[in-house]
Amino acid sequence: MFNNQLESIFSISNLKLSFSRIHSKTAGLDGVTPDEFAKNLDANLKTLHTEIISGSFAPEPFKRVQLQKEGKDDFRPIAISSVKDKVIQNVLSNALSAYFDKSFSNASYAYRKDKSHIKAIHRARDYIVQGFTEVLKSDVESFFENIDHDSLLKILDQHILDRRITRLVSLLIQNGLFEKQSYSHHQIGVHQGDSLSPLLSNIYLDQMDKFIENLKAPFVRYADDFVVLAKTREELEAHKKVLDEFLSTIKLRLNSEKTRIISVRDGFTFLGACFKGKDISIDNETLQRQISKLHKLAKSKLSFDKYIYATNILIESARRYLLQIVKDDSPQISYIQTALVDALSNRISKAKSSGEITTKSIFKEKLAKLQALSNNPKATSEAIYDLAIAKAYDKISLEKNAKAPMAPLEKKKREYAEQFAKSSTLYVGKIGLFLGLSKFKFTLKENGKVIKTVPVNQISNIVIASKSTGLSTSVVEMCAKNSIAIDFIDDNTYYAQLIGFNASISANAAKQLEVIQKNEHLHIAKEFIEGKAKNQLNFLKYLHRYHQKFDSHIDKIESSLKRLKIVETSGQSALMGFEGEMAAVYWDAVKLHLGEEVFSGRITQGASDPVNSALNYGYAILYGRAQKALVKAGLALHISFLHSMDGRKPTLVFDFVEEFRAFVVDKTVIALASKSDSIKIGKDGRLTDDAKKVLLEDLLTRLGGYTKWKKQEHRMDTIIESQAYLLARHIRGEDRYNSFIGKY
Repeated sequence: MFNNQLESIFSISNLKLSFSRIHSKTAGLDGVTPDEFAKNLDANLKTLHTEIISGSFAPEPFKRVQLQKEGKDDFRPIAISSVKDKVIQNVLSNALSAYFDKSFSNASYAYRKDKSHIKAIHRARDYIVQGFTEVLKSDVESFFENIDHDSLLKILDQHILDRRITRLVSLLIQNGLFEKQSYSHHQIGVHQGDSLSPLLSNIYLDQMDKFIENLKAPFVRYADDFVVLAKTREELEAHKKVLDEFLSTIKLRLNSEKTRIISVRDGFTFLGACFKGKDISIDNETLQRQISKLHKLAKSKLSFDKYIYATNILIESARRYLLQIVKDDSPQISYIQTALVDALSNRISKAKSSGEITTKSIFKEKLAKLQALSNNPKATSEAIYDLAIAKAYDKISLEKNAKAPMAPLEKKKREYAEQFAKSSTLYVGKIGLFLGLSKFKFTLKENGKVIKTVPVNQISNIVIASKSTGLSTSVVEMCAKNSIAIDFIDDNTYYAQLIGFNASISANAAKQLEVIQKNEHLHIAKEFIEGKAKNQLNFLKYLHRYHQKFDSHIDKIESSLKRLKIVETSGQSALMGFEGEMAAVYWDAVKLHLGEEVFSGRITQGASDPVNSALNYGYAILYGRAQKALVKAGLALHISFLHSMDGRKPTLVFDFVEEFRAFVVDKTVIALASKSDSIKIGKDGRLTDDAKKVLLEDLLTRLGGYTKWKKQEHRMDTIIESQAYLLARHIRGEDRYNSFIGKY
């Protein structure tokens, strides 16, 4: 039993110590800030002490405020308690934690001394190493909001001798709140953000911990997020069934959307870590979120000093959390390191160009305050800021002298980029070939004889464009390990892709559906259509510069875009109407450009003319690149925002690819059709092998070549991937999606 009396807990010295631990500067409903409370601290604490001991203390109702979510138009409600209530909570939490912590399960890792999320991650890995290869991953649905007050107070009554302490806890958890002039009662749950709530949540969930321990099942819990491990799926299914039944007795339940049984070999994420076999890495979604924060901060309007301070906060957060998951020599740390250098160089360039800071010595002086990202001696702060300064000054110099001196280098860069783009895709287009693997080389065989070998590290994509092609499982395994996509196309149709990524698709799928349910998907759908139409429009303007015959077409598309911008759309069908309207004008312009004898209009399925066949073939290649990017970003391919969803088709790929069609495929195909007769149809009504080869080379050149985007040179395939990650961040509420608009 906890037999300390109320008087011994709430001594003046404990109250003073508790106040010193308050770091917030915010006032509660009574309007008193910590600074104001401190001006007459002794008298205020004495009054508070008297109220507690006499039993006359009553907490101030919470003040609810609405804080705007970062990068979004909606708001998040926050409940703020008064300073004196924070003092009381801190005292109770400090006193009760020491007692209750002794009885908590060793598998509980949140809000406890000498415990952490990193230790929880490594504990889970230890179980995997011991041979527990099946995982039940789950969390408790809306846990903090669903803690039953009566049940919690009964637990406290069983442990706390002095009933005055339990009554005080009861007052704090039942405390309501005011929003403007309206009062809301608090009849269930605990207030997130209060210092007492983490302890109370652990006390309540300790019931679940003890239940799982009695099942003799290894598990790890961090707050309401937990994993249970076993050696067979059957064991976990049995555990899940009885756990569901038990949780209902304490008025809780598992989150059905986040509960699943997974084999360790298939991989799963837990607390920001990705588990695959015995390996641990930073979850890709978490990693990209950290990178996004670095780049977003570099674009902020903070002064340089405040920018360095804010960057140090991000670095410290990464050191405490992400960098504890992997070792210093991990490629993921190098990835974050590179992003940090890029972000710093962009901010330095901005400060230099604006005149905020004018010399390298001042930059070095200010950057000297930057913390090291890792403990790796090769990655010291000094090395980072020296590189960042050098890159920034190079960038400024390049921008000043880009026109003449850089032209030869730019030409060579583009030549090699195009060369690498062609050689990085392995194309299998002949019937009857067999693709195998030998000593880290892909081997193509015909009738048992090797006709081509390519090093694995040279290839980023494989395209299978012929029937009766053989494929070894070793090739599939190697491609999965090296993130090499295998695309399958049949003439003009893209029908399958094999790819291996540790993507958090289930979590993002729930977010994608939530976006649709809230009718927020129309912004994304609108961006896809605007991106497609603007790229078509820009391409027509490019052609118009040389041929001067598309005035009316350009005017019509611009008029449609203006109407689309201001119209209140009621759904996807209305948006698709605008898309069809502008597409009809665009393809009519293409017909005018090529001549009706060459191109009589757009035909998708069943095309037998050279131009439509080439367009369909090009789109099939583009689909593969787009799908790979979306899967890497962790998005569910069957949940779309523009095209109607179909569980049998990757409809999100159809959405996402729209903004890239004109810039990547149309320009390539129309240029070939205008300048040569290399696009030919064979006697079978399909593109000839030579036509496919020429078209593929030009498409790969386009995808691997550099283009101006956001004031910098980027490879097209990198832009596609960046847009996929931006879409994922938008869906998670971390950023806002804007479509890609190419420069012609």
